Amino acid sequence: MAHFSKGERPRPAWVIAPLLYLGRCPDVPYSYVGPPPPGAAADNCEYQPRPVVIHDAREAAAFLDLDRNGFELWHAPTRVEDFLDDDELGRLYYPEVAELALAATGGAEAHVFDHLVRRREFGRPPMTLGNGRGPFAGPAGRVHVDYTEDSGARRFGMVLGGRRPAGRFAIVNVWRSIGSAPVLDTPLALCDARSVGRGDLVSAELRYPARTGEISLVRHRPEHLWSYVSEMRRQEALVFKQYDSDGGVARFVPHAAFDHPGMPARRAAQTEHRGAGAGPLPMSAARPVLEFWFDLASNYSYLTLWRIDALAEAAGVDVRWEPFLLGPIFESFGWNSSPFVLQKEKGAYVWRDMERQARKYGLPWKKPARFPQNTVLPIRVALLGQDQPWMRPFCRALSRANFAEDRDISGVETVTAVLESLGQPAGELLARAQSPAEKPRLRVQVERARSLGIFGAPTFLARGEMFWGNDRLEDALVAARPRALSLRRPRSETAPRPPRRAAAGGARAAPRAAPPPPPRGRPPRR
Repeated sequence: MAHFSKGERPRPAWVIAPLLYLGRCPDVPYSYVGPPPPGAAADNCEYQPRPVVIHDAREAAAFLDLDRNGFELWHAPTRVEDFLDDDELGRLYYPEVAELALAATGGAEAHVFDHLVRRREFGRPPMTLGNGRGPFAGPAGRVHVDYTEDSGARRFGMVLGGRRPAGRFAIVNVWRSIGSAPVLDTPLALCDARSVGRGDLVSAELRYPARTGEISLVRHRPEHLWSYVSEMRRQEALVFKQYDSDGGVARFVPHAAFDHPGMPARRAAQTEHRGAGAGPLPMSAARPVLEFWFDLASNYSYLTLWRIDALAEAAGVDVRWEPFLLGPIFESFGWNSSPFVLQKEKGAYVWRDMERQARKYGLPWKKPARFPQNTVLPIRVALLGQDQPWMRPFCRALSRANFAEDRDISGVETVTAVLESLGQPAGELLARAQSPAEKPRLRVQVERARSLGIFGAPTFLARGEMFWGNDRLEDALVAARPRALSLRRPRSETAPRPPRRAAAGGARAAPRAAPPPPPRGRPPRR
């Protein structure tokens, strides 16, 4: 069983980076693949860089689902030594990819029809749709989907030689590194299919010398939920949907390469494969990570906030604090308040239980006159400082103000007092937290929680397992302790496994290597 270490460098939970969305366009968008005809423009539209929050999906990889989110991370070892050797790819890699497609989709048959090798250019010039520059294609920096409703169906007919598929069929891409070093500087961003509306996708022409293909470009919406996987290695592969004939599942996943703002450009080989997926993801970590999701309005989160760090340190586990709002989650259930308010008997029990639990842990307790409090402002500030040393004492102090001192934590006064007590520039931080650039972060965080299936607080995520409630903290820490563990693709307990289907795909490879040999692959086909 292969293992890899996460390394000692801390990973941020998210980054903010610009992605190139479709802007103004006077007509049907088009781009020429290769030199345009004399007098013609290479493309006819503007592309706008939009700063977006891109979350690191590595720790939540076991919660991703191909038919729900549209993408998954798989452990996919390969026998291929030289990804630039077409003979080796056809002899070894294409059969591997076909097998992986069946594992990822549950399909009855799989066809690998294409691959493309990409490399990030020296000096990081502005990215386009990834047309060839010299022997390799550059990274595809424009947000796009490889197919449209029509071109996806046509492609499948071409792959099957005109044979009509018997049932459901899908096209998936596989993206991976082909180098010995992890992908650091130009990873791939993927948009959760559930956050993409039909009106966001715009059909566009790719004009080749002898034919015209059709893809989808994407218009920006703040609701788009973006993820990437940090430090992807050769034995890992991202599998993501580009077309599915079933209209009831994730069908189209917009994607784009982006320059990681925290990483310098480096020469490392990377490969993107369009085609199929793989099997389980074995992981081992030098120091495992537990995700801790909490709301400062949650009384049981108050107990955990004051306990978790000491217990985690004793267990040898790092904790990633993930503040979010429970209110929008409850609203999606049809509740206009906490169930402790809506259900009188449950509320009476909870307040008595809180007295017992606070006494058990030696924590002060005072039943709040306002419950639940509006925590939009303090959660915005907590997200702003998520990677700062003051964030945890800030959250603990506000939870104490709420549940031990019965203070109003919803407004500027208490938040300012807590920040100043920690020696922080309260005015500057409050202004930043409420700025137009920062406000979308809270909405994205809530959508992340929803996509993970979180329904209450505190919630802990440990190696693909979810634990809910303060009294499950110790169990979550045990589950997170270092050990070899094979994470398999999670399937919703409420949704049946999709019917077996044919999965078609091609393979694209995107290396960043120097200096490249002459190209030996064929151009991308769509």
